[in-house]
Amino acid sequence: NQKYGVVFNTNKEADKIANSIYKFSKSQKFNKDVTNSEKYILYDKGFNFQKYLGMYKEKSKDIVENRDKFLSKNRFLDKDEKIFVVISSSIPKQTIKNYFETVQPVNTDVTFVLRGVIGSIHYIQPTLKWLNSIVIKNLDSNVSNPKNRYQVNLQINPKVTRRYNIERVPAVIYIKHYNPIVEMQKSIIGKPDKDEKVYIIYGDIDIRYSVEKINKRVYSKGLDRLLKAMQRGFLVNKS
Repeated sequence: NQKYGVVFNTNKEADKIANSIYKFSKSQKFNKDVTNSEKYILYDKGFNFQKYLGMYKEKSKDIVENRDKFLSKNRFLDKDEKIFVVISSSIPKQTIKNYFETVQPVNTDVTFVLRGVIGSIHYIQPTLKWLNSIVIKNLDSNVSNPKNRYQVNLQINPKVTRRYNIERVPAVIYIKHYNPIVEMQKSIIGKPDKDEKVYIIYGDIDIRYSVEKINKRVYSKGLDRLLKAMQRGFLVNKS
């Protein structure tokens, strides 16, 4: 289900996509372009987004001026609240799958962020294979069965980790008065907006516990609803 992020039908399909991208990446033109722009794209340094927006320039302006329309469609959190969970391939796969399992009842409201591709940006195949392996619940079972796949929001987005100055992983980020264009436009990358309230919990700890710790500081009704839904899901899975 593409609505929830990176999900492949089979390992074979993922390999086919990865091989196709790999072959394209070996072309002379592609490698020249990547070499010239790799640092700009990956690290958001000196890349003039406005110059390349073209026909979408007015749309971008609309996003800036009317950001409420572009906030996440949260089911439990308030519309201006956001939760990111920053992960990397250095974290054990089972730990990440435990995170995915925990957020299944609230998967619309939690976004997992990978800080960049695995290895060189020239080769996407390792990243695709790794993503495929973590969204499958049991690799020994039918990988084409939708029930054998976690439904999660998952994105590769160095902008998020740079904006909120994430020092290590895993990290749970909660933002009140979240500005959604941080995920879209270079011009607002940097320090959080003045009205954004950001709370970060580091360490390999249960996501529910991290959210509980944050809520003791922010007293959010949205986080209350989220925690209750997560608890209901936990009780259902235990029964």
